[in-house]
Amino acid sequence: MALPEPVHLFTRADLERVIEAGDLEAIARRTACALEMRVYLSDAFIHASSEETIRVSWLRKSSAHDGLAMWLAAEWQAGEGQAGEGQVVGAERLGCGATRASVFTRYLRSAAFRPIGEDEFNTRLQASASDLRDPLFLPLLAGFVGALLMQEIDRDLIVSLLAEYRDGWLHFYWDSTA
Repeated sequence: MALPEPVHLFTRADLERVIEAGDLEAIARRTACALEMRVYLSDAFIHASSEETIRVSWLRKSSAHDGLAMWLAAEWQAGEGQAGEGQVVGAERLGCGATRASVFTRYLRSAAFRPIGEDEFNTRLQASASDLRDPLFLPLLAGFVGALLMQEIDRDLIVSLLAEYRDGWLHFYWDSTA
């Protein structure tokens, strides 16, 4: 079976179109079902008191999903896993009346959308995973196409990276509540 042509990474304008169409949550939930992931909770780190978490999500390319849908699903999963049902990371700063959808939308809109190369992607990924007790698991994906830095540690205690490969996408999410 031939691999689909690379679907080059999306832009902030692509995200805004999805938000304006009201499709954000539906796309995230639909694509989340196809994600594969590995999660590292604080006890997987040398210093559990650092309250770090890593989530590595990946999706093989198909005609049913694109990079934007994959990123939305991975971030939706990260929000569910970290904050619990009905909440999302950062909700405490927005007041108790904020809904998960409104907080999620604000979080997505705050993304940097900064294109990065393979070397920077790998360097940031490895630096964020450097305190794991065991090596970071990464799926075998071939043919790096490009990457986006979406959230970086100097803005928040979150690192969110998305890479496109010829045969799939990889989302790396690190955070700390310490």
